[in-house]
Amino acid sequence: MRLPALRPFPAAVLATVLLFTQTNAHAQSCRQADADTARTLAQMRHWGSYNDQYDEAKLAAATQNLHTTLYSYAREPSSWQCTFPLSAKEGLSVVTAADRRLRAYSWDLMTGGTMHFFNGFLQYRADDGSTRILDNGSNSDAVAIFNADLGGKHPGYWLVEYTIGSTRDHAQSATLYQISGNRLVRAKLVQTQSRRTDHLSFNYDTRSLQDSDTLKLFRYDPPSRTLSFPVVLPDPEGGSGILTDKRIRYRFNGRYFVRLK
Repeated sequence: MRLPALRPFPAAVLATVLLFTQTNAHAQSCRQADADTARTLAQMRHWGSYNDQYDEAKLAAATQNLHTTLYSYAREPSSWQCTFPLSAKEGLSVVTAADRRLRAYSWDLMTGGTMHFFNGFLQYRADDGSTRILDNGSNSDAVAIFNADLGGKHPGYWLVEYTIGSTRDHAQSATLYQISGNRLVRAKLVQTQSRRTDHLSFNYDTRSLQDSDTLKLFRYDPPSRTLSFPVVLPDPEGGSGILTDKRIRYRFNGRYFVRLK
């Protein structure tokens, strides 16, 4: 008996099946990476210095496991679609630029006391479309990324980070980056009174905070290409500084970010 000839699937059906397969594979990969990262962060907190269960060896093992899991997954192009909801509840900070070409990951190392130590890395999409990793050596918690129009073909980004020196001594910084070809580089396009730099920062005493949202002290206005942050006055009691309502503004003039008078 001759079997009937097999009829090919319509192209639309094949496309639907392929899309479902790819989406499902991504969902599983993201779900697994998020679950593994969240579990490891919970282990770090359990064995860390902020509670009575501190174990240096177990904390080191969990930290290494976090590096292996997160660094490996962040090299996958599909990782850009993952928001890490479980990991965020365990303390992972993930901030992404509006154009989705730069993302910052950071977490508490669980080795401090009133002073906190952080680690993290940057993920970026190079000009050739590949997903790459840069270990920027930061000891701060990433809180925001602002897209900065620098007037050329290389996109710019302000990375805002948060540092905890003690219960009262905090700091925030903004570092300017550019994607140039297939490299992510710090862009020394900020002209201060004394030097050209890629970094602006300030320290402050948390008692002087007036805004409930403590992590948005840096602001960026895209239309005017202006980065601003609070004026900090010396603390007569010897603290880190007193935040005020006045702001320092740096505006891009086509070549550099310069301070407005």
